Amino acid sequence: ASLYFRPQVKKTDLKQLIMKQKELEEKLHSLQYAFQHKLTSLNL
Repeated sequence: ASLYFRPQVKKTDLKQLIMKQKELEEKLHSLQYAFQHKLTSLNL
């Protein structure tokens, strides 16, 4: 096993991570909105 471990984060990888994060946040917001809407419609 190698004792040397140097994490190398390239700028492109960082950009991809940030874009992925934003994408996931957007999905989460839309899910939260849909869930809230569903709860409101069930609450008759």
